[in-house]
Amino acid sequence: MDIAGPFFGKFIGLLLLFFYFHVTAIIIREYGEFVVGNFLFRTPIDFVMGAMVFVCAVAVRSGIAVLGRLAQILVPVVILLLTIIVILVFPDIELENMFPMFENGLLPSIMGAATPQSWFSECFLMAFLLACH
Repeated sequence: MDIAGPFFGKFIGLLLLFFYFHVTAIIIREYGEFVVGNFLFRTPIDFVMGAMVFVCAVAVRSGIAVLGRLAQILVPVVILLLTIIVILVFPDIELENMFPMFENGLLPSIMGAATPQSWFSECFLMAFLLACH
C-alpha cells in the first residue's frame, strides 16, 4: 500500500483477492470432476466439491497438524483395505490390458501436466504454506 498509494494499493489487493478466489474455484472444480469422472460416478459433483471445501475449512480451523495426525491414523487402514482389494482382484487381472498405456511414451503425459497456467497460479498458492512458520 505504501508503494502504490492508498487507492491503487487497495485495488491491487482486491485484484489479488479475486485472483485467489478464481484459482481456488478452478482447483475445486478440477478435483470434483476428477473424483466424479473416475471413482464416484453417481455422486453429484456439488457434494464432492462441498466435502472438499468442508475438509479444507476444518483444516484451516483446527490447523494442518490435526490433518497430519489424522492421516497417520487413516493411512494404515486405507493401505489394508487396498491390499485386500488387490488380493481379491488378483485372479481376474489380465496383463494384456495394461499394454496400451503410454503407447506414445511418457512425454505427452508430462506435457499435459506442465501447463504454464497451473505453474503460475499454484506457485502463488504454495507461497501461503511457505510463508507460515
